Amino acid sequence: MAQKTQRRSTKWKFIVLLLVVCLACVGWSGAWFYLRSALVGSVATKTNALASRDMHVSCPGLSVLGFPFRFETSCESLVVADQDRRFFQIDDLTSVSLVYNPTHIIFQSSGPASYADRANGWLTETEWSKAEASVRLSLAGVSQLDAELEAPSVMLSSSLGDYAAMSEQLQVHLRRPPDAFGDLETFIDASSLVIEDVLNDWDELGARFHTVISQGGDLLSGRSLDDIKTLQGGVLRVQIVSASFGSAEESIHLRGEISIDQNDLVSGDLTVGLSGIDGLAERARKLWPNDRELIKTIRDFAPLLGRNTVASGRGQRLEFPMTIRKGVVSVGFVTLGELQPIRF
Repeated sequence: MAQKTQRRSTKWKFIVLLLVVCLACVGWSGAWFYLRSALVGSVATKTNALASRDMHVSCPGLSVLGFPFRFETSCESLVVADQDRRFFQIDDLTSVSLVYNPTHIIFQSSGPASYADRANGWLTETEWSKAEASVRLSLAGVSQLDAELEAPSVMLSSSLGDYAAMSEQLQVHLRRPPDAFGDLETFIDASSLVIEDVLNDWDELGARFHTVISQGGDLLSGRSLDDIKTLQGGVLRVQIVSASFGSAEESIHLRGEISIDQNDLVSGDLTVGLSGIDGLAERARKLWPNDRELIKTIRDFAPLLGRNTVASGRGQRLEFPMTIRKGVVSVGFVTLGELQPIRF
């Protein structure tokens, strides 16, 4: 009798466990499809909100897959356009997030991508062999973005001419600093860079930038640089923590602060570093063969400022202060030229 009772108890425990598992599966499935519906609805709501701000957003072929543990959202081509005749398009875009970690989203795209600013006459076409991006969310919106492109190439057409550039790898890191959450800290690194017909004979050319845009954190939430500029009284402030362009033997370095005023003119105080000044002067001669005064100015800096040197890599780096006032660039009492207004 006791054995029969024990068998019935074991049988009922198994049945109850099976029912619990089935109910959990049904509940999880229902929750996943509910969240999927909410995700699609959220996309539609945000698209309509952007449309109310005279922005057009489309994502043809939108699909949400990934049951049961993730959401894989994809569209054939994401298109964003605004009333200022700016247009962005990226093809074959996919985003993936895990159900149990929805604040971390991975993006992938096989490209290509294009950006046009018809008001200012800019058009870029970008291709790559592989592109991935990681986005982390917080209560304030996007808090960090990390992107990596392998073998990217860019075609730029503007009123100044047509240019083509390619790199072995491009890394972009954007984040809100913990100690200044309203700002935007940026890191950009391009390795094995080639700019056709301009700098295609410069071996191991690289470009690295580390900047902080004052109150620029909302750029991660979709605001434009013009919006950030307006919120700061018409002045955009950028701290250049470090910037370098060149190779181990010949390079240009910058650090300091700049601002862009209501008239789109640049002002700032910078520290400029030059490594391999003879080589840089020769490259400047090739780029601007008719501007002999510029070449002479570059070569003359060495004996005048040679005492301000610091150790750098394989040699010495010459450093000197540079001033920019309303677009006019000068070193000491020597005026080097004028910068064109920077419009966004």
